[in-house]
Amino acid sequence: QHQCVSIRGSYSCRCRPGYYLGQNKRSCIMIDYCSFGNHSCQHECVSIPSGHYCRCRSGYTLQPDSKSCRATDLCNGVDHGCEFKCVSTEGSYHCMCPEGQQLQADGKTCSRCGAGHVDLVMVIDGSKSVRPQNFELVKQFVNRIVDLLDVSPHGTRVGLVQYSSRVRTEFPL
Repeated sequence: QHQCVSIRGSYSCRCRPGYYLGQNKRSCIMIDYCSFGNHSCQHECVSIPSGHYCRCRSGYTLQPDSKSCRATDLCNGVDHGCEFKCVSTEGSYHCMCPEGQQLQADGKTCSRCGAGHVDLVMVIDGSKSVRPQNFELVKQFVNRIVDLLDVSPHGTRVGLVQYSSRVRTEFPL
């Protein structure tokens, strides 16, 4: 780091390029080129004796200009494990499924969308405040919904409550 030269009963120390002589006049300290504020590094600046270089944070790749960083496409060249499609995001990725399928809890595999088993209770107004033709439309709506479901003791269970001056359970779950 430094060279000391004897000069007529004394000595003089000089530092190698990239270093400067400390206050004690005997030790050399590396110049912090990054502290000058003109490095233009997008992420991180690293000082070395011959100058500085730029470095990117994890998940990014240094570009050919040696200053700017771009998010690494984690879908390419990495075993992401996505069953259908990998979508790269800034510093990460997520899996997607084709239309008609949904992503499973593992975040990687897909399965067909289907009617799940639910417990469904519908409430209808039987108070005579709804005109007969509208009440008929309500019943048709309920029937159309129920027809779409797999109604069974081990599948979807449906209940219907009708209210008017008193609540009446038409059929329980």
